[in-house]
Amino acid sequence: LVDLGGCADLQSENLRQDEAIFDPLYGAPEQYIEKKGMFGKSSFEATGLAPSYELDTFSAGLVLLQMGVPALHTPKAYAGMRAALNDYGCLKEWRDSAGAKASCDFSLLDANKGAAWTLLTQLTDFDPDQRATVYDVFQNSKMLKPYLA
Repeated sequence: LVDLGGCADLQSENLRQDEAIFDPLYGAPEQYIEKKGMFGKSSFEATGLAPSYELDTFSAGLVLLQMGVPALHTPKAYAGMRAALNDYGCLKEWRDSAGAKASCDFSLLDANKGAAWTLLTQLTDFDPDQRATVYDVFQNSKMLKPYLA
């Protein structure tokens, strides 16, 4: 699941900061600037920031969100959610919006006392300094504990 939003060439010890690509539909928000044009059309420009390990967790979180919410399975619905998510700047704020409440079933993410939802909010924090890393997820996720024995 990792690397759908930003593919970075990893060496054995470090990211190769000179080689990376990103997909704004799955990529971490710090990797691009969205420029709104006429008639609601957007274009995207790379920020030039060096990729980080946190950009992978953001994209993995969005893939898990798309898998867990049936209404987001179509490319058009997912793109609409991502645009709205960018406007809200937070997964919880987007979920609480009238549009998401009317069109999305979050029951799969809310199962098991909301463990999947909690994980998603940690993976998709818009602040890369607050976003969970893969290491954080494996160390702290109650959802993954049974699989790490």
